[in-house]
Amino acid sequence: MSNRLKGFIAIWWSFWIAAAYLNTSLSISNLATALVTFSMVLFLVGWSLSENLKFKKLPKEKYFYLNVEIILLYIILIQIVMSIFSLTYSLNNPGALRDIAYSNPVEIYKNQYILQIYTLLVYPIGLYGIASINFFSSTTYKNGLILLFFIFDTLITLGRLSIYIFFIYILINAIIINKKLIYKKIAFLFIIANIIMYILFNYRYTNELNISLENYIEYLETSVFNYHIIGFKIFDEFINGNLIFNSESLLTFGFYEYIVSKFYSIFIPTVSNWAKFGEVLQGFVIQIEGGTYNALSTIFLPYYIDFGIIGPPAFLFIFGSIIGFGINRTGNVTPLGILILILVITGMLQSTTIGQLLYIPLILILFGIRLR
Repeated sequence: MSNRLKGFIAIWWSFWIAAAYLNTSLSISNLATALVTFSMVLFLVGWSLSENLKFKKLPKEKYFYLNVEIILLYIILIQIVMSIFSLTYSLNNPGALRDIAYSNPVEIYKNQYILQIYTLLVYPIGLYGIASINFFSSTTYKNGLILLFFIFDTLITLGRLSIYIFFIYILINAIIINKKLIYKKIAFLFIIANIIMYILFNYRYTNELNISLENYIEYLETSVFNYHIIGFKIFDEFINGNLIFNSESLLTFGFYEYIVSKFYSIFIPTVSNWAKFGEVLQGFVIQIEGGTYNALSTIFLPYYIDFGIIGPPAFLFIFGSIIGFGINRTGNVTPLGILILILVITGMLQSTTIGQLLYIPLILILFGIRLR
């Protein structure tokens, strides 16, 4: 199971690194390519080492277990209410939902904090709960809740990332179970998910369901392939000094600062360091054949800005070690390990930090809480 997952990670990242490096429109430097490649090698090395090291047996701990089904059910009820507001606004204002949702959420939800609470608390708890379930060895009821969770999250913002994360989640689960019939189901689900993302793409940018083969091919290039390689170019721009961000604090832990700033900004207007970093990414535009892109990055960028060239390989080694340690102790990939895998596999699309990975699991572990 472990070797299959590591093999998939190696092939997946090798493909996208090569695709970015060989794209003449991007002109990725040798240094950026080498740093990304070395970081991913250390991710796999950390995983292998911690998985095979011998540790002293830890005393058996008592945990308080929460029912994942109940948690997901309550979250889905929240999502249903939010999606009603989102769809109502979208029908009256075609194409404007995503911009307004983050710039002026009051216009949609009648409250400026609802979307923030959902993004920072409700969604991460739901995703961590889902990570504790294997889609292919679970009950039909749980699988139904998982599907509803991702469907309603997609409806809330009309974004495609949630569908993409769902596909990565079931792919990881399939590799763990490793049965031929499951891979056939994966292929079917991939086709369905791809069609849904294509329809969303058309509606989001044209405000109409203009479905054709020509549009679909354009969609594959602009919204699938290019999105997986643009982040490397932005990472390269920081390495070459063409893009600079004067960080006021560690971006590695910037997500914690971002959460805290949301609370004290109620009393004192402030902009977090993490938000300023997002503005820099939003403002840098890359044009290549097939479209115009901004705001994309990679999992390596925050660690590079904080610690230079040692940052990305060091943190990827740590992430791999966490997965391997979990397998070493339990014999399987832990829910935290599943989350890390999801974020590493999607790491060429977005900047993800240790805060986003660990804050929900750390809080639950601190209070002796497990999900099942």
